[in-house]
Amino acid sequence: MDKVIINRTINYPTLIVSGVVAVISCSLLHFNNAATLDNYLKVLSLLVTATALVYTAINVNYIRKDGEVRNEFARKEFSSRLINEFNSPEMTALVIISRQVRSGLKDLTPAQAEEHIRKDSNTELSIVTLLNYYEKLAIAIEQGIADEIYLKSFFKTMVISTYGTLRVFIEKLRADRSNPKIFKSFEDLSLRWGKD
Repeated sequence: MDKVIINRTINYPTLIVSGVVAVISCSLLHFNNAATLDNYLKVLSLLVTATALVYTAINVNYIRKDGEVRNEFARKEFSSRLINEFNSPEMTALVIISRQVRSGLKDLTPAQAEEHIRKDSNTELSIVTLLNYYEKLAIAIEQGIADEIYLKSFFKTMVISTYGTLRVFIEKLRADRSNPKIFKSFEDLSLRWGKD
């Protein structure tokens, strides 16, 4: 469970300024013949309230900055988990199959490429599983769950080349299922990274 951390350090400049303002305010009251106990208490209570508000603002800012640091750490941690998942034995096997298939697609027409992928159900399943992984990666980046700069340094070449080789297959899947959104986040990510 997340805990709210309150910054309990003493902000001496704030206290010094508050003290100086208190002395000046009380002096002005005294020299203007308005020096009653009631007026002194009003000034003192206003200064205490102002100091409390300043401390509250400081703590709110501290909590905001702490939240940003925690979110950045969480994005990097999730990105590391995605990379570890990609390097798992199961994914490595899929990547090897995918590379073999993609190397065999280079000189084929789109129709021949699709036929080549679909002739073996294990090959097609491997390709779709890898594309699903890349879609998950793209959505995590889109939603701000993962750190794009961190993942881009690891995946950029693979994402761009995989999309370039399998674009026709993806378009055929979309047409077959009447769903233009299939692997759309992956496609957008590949095109965006390809411009860099």
